[in-house]
Amino acid sequence: MANNVTIVVSAKDDASKVFKSVGQEATGFGKVLGDVGKIAGGFLAAGAISSGFSKLTGFMGASIEQGIKLGESLNAVNKIFGTSAQTILDWGKQNATSFGLSQQAFNTLATPMGAILKNAGFSADEVADKTINLTKRAADMASVFNTDVKTALEAIMSGLKGEANPLEQFG
Repeated sequence: MANNVTIVVSAKDDASKVFKSVGQEATGFGKVLGDVGKIAGGFLAAGAISSGFSKLTGFMGASIEQGIKLGESLNAVNKIFGTSAQTILDWGKQNATSFGLSQQAFNTLATPMGAILKNAGFSADEVADKTINLTKRAADMASVFNTDVKTALEAIMSGLKGEANPLEQFG
């Protein structure tokens, strides 16, 4: 009766070790299998390293971009709110996330709101207070009508500009 022997070679196995384990020397095809395993292992390692660097540079690029956007939003708040800018910045830093907004998103939304109120003739302090109060109302609306604060705040800003349609979804 003949005995059957099954040999499994993976990318991490060296074919010469496999052949030695069964008392043979790796030659010809066996040696090629070992070389292919080493090459495949090298490609897999290179692919993993390349993927890791790609993800790292993507993360760093996104972080830098977010930092730039935050800086731009801080500058815009300072320009629109003037002497009351610190009130908006402090409120955004402390409370924006509880309203479902990042500090940068709040600043970006507060800026046009402040500009609308400023152009309506309110003082810098009134503009800051009304912007914060309208953001709170937008959060209430978003909660009741199952939407996000950004959508509700944009609807309020549209209403302040005389556009009623966006507000209709909130009754």
